[in-house]
Amino acid sequence: MKTASNKFVFVNKALILLIAVVMMLAMSATAFASDSDPNFTKSPSTEYTYHVGQGSGTQITLQVGPADSAWSFTGFSTPAEAAKVTWTETYGADLMNVGTPTVVDIGGGVYVNQVVLTTQNYWSAYGIRATWNNGAASEPYMDFTVNVDPISMQAAKTGITVDVQAPESGALAAWNNLNTNITATPVGASSSNPLYNTLAIQKYSTPFAALVAMFNSNPTELDYSTWLNTGGFTPDGTYLYSLTGYTGYDELEEEFLTQTRDASGLYGWQYCVYRGQDLHKVAMSQTIGASGFALNSGDTVVWYYGILGYTFPAYYTPMN
Repeated sequence: MKTASNKFVFVNKALILLIAVVMMLAMSATAFASDSDPNFTKSPSTEYTYHVGQGSGTQITLQVGPADSAWSFTGFSTPAEAAKVTWTETYGADLMNVGTPTVVDIGGGVYVNQVVLTTQNYWSAYGIRATWNNGAASEPYMDFTVNVDPISMQAAKTGITVDVQAPESGALAAWNNLNTNITATPVGASSSNPLYNTLAIQKYSTPFAALVAMFNSNPTELDYSTWLNTGGFTPDGTYLYSLTGYTGYDELEEEFLTQTRDASGLYGWQYCVYRGQDLHKVAMSQTIGASGFALNSGDTVVWYYGILGYTFPAYYTPMN
């Protein structure tokens, strides 16, 4: 049984967004509800990621159901099977009130499991996971994210380390770029940020904000279009195409930077945040996109080029 996970809250992490595009395209095809379908995804009326402003009362409705082998949503064919879905808060539980899950008939004999979230008075990134308890050895799940943005602009986070790691993969050159003492300014604080037009609402520092600051701190011939797929700027996220922002060469090692998403879609950029004196992994940063996760001053952000589903080490490990 295959699983799907929402890692594209934003830049959602390079590889996962590619899968999302395939999934969304597949949803246009006609399909019939089936409790035996191999995959699990959101309904067409549900988004993977939501952006809302701070304040109590905003409601968000999430619906999930089976998907066929092409990741096209089909839905449950029986209410009994739809009732086997459970919802688990994975991050920021104080941000949302979670309603009682219900089974909903969306027409044509298609059922979904639905939950309604209601925003509270706090802000940050919120994560919730729907798991289909179908008895498989590896039960499928879907991760959703809500970025709750504060009313007032938050101070930039300082002392951030951004470590860009790309171990050698096939014909791709191995390289490493360690940047320290980065100040991550919230996207909404600067109209020069490449995501300002779509994320001006965002008033807190994120891993993507730190990435932009990293490039801005290196006054080389920078062209954001060389490392970001600007056509992918949407409220739901942006595909991180490449980290080759130095006109083809890394300014530290002078090695040609060729790490972009490979044609198969199996390799690409992923990130993880490390925190505290022991620099332990904040595991949920891997399920929240880089434009949604809230940084603390002193955090370390590792961007890693590797296979889909790469497991980051439990503690920060510099690249050899």
